[in-house]
Amino acid sequence: MRHIKFGLYLIFFTLISCHESKQKLYYPKSDTAKVLELAIRTALYHHNLPGSDPLKYPYHFHDSILFTSEVLPLSLLPTNLDSLNFKVLSESEICSMIYADSNLPHLPNYLMVSGFDKNDTGYVVHIGSFSCQPMGGGGAIGIYILKANDSFFVTHKGASSIN
Repeated sequence: MRHIKFGLYLIFFTLISCHESKQKLYYPKSDTAKVLELAIRTALYHHNLPGSDPLKYPYHFHDSILFTSEVLPLSLLPTNLDSLNFKVLSESEICSMIYADSNLPHLPNYLMVSGFDKNDTGYVVHIGSFSCQPMGGGGAIGIYILKANDSFFVTHKGASSIN
């Protein structure tokens, strides 16, 4: 009887010890990703970016903001941030899609990172809300982000509308 109990315990512990536990892998974010996320939050929250309302006009992808970059690889752009969703495409793909969806009463703008520079003390990021239409309007913001240890802070920002 002892041998049977011992055998059952051995099988039980073998099965438990061989159980593959699912562990989440943590990939640390790069400084570029952290700076870009802070710049997007600064631009879009509290309407710091002039012309940000047309970014949210309804179109084919509904709740996503069209997003592109002239200076960063598209793979570095986030597809979501907090409650915001982004559809990352090239500028030509965005304009082709907007023009193809011709039933829209108001054509949406798209968000673009048009400048991303690093200097000795921080980063300068330029983000804009642009229209595919000539004279379509929008806005741009320049954000200076300071790095102190492992933290990032917005120290200066300047914005203007595009008419």
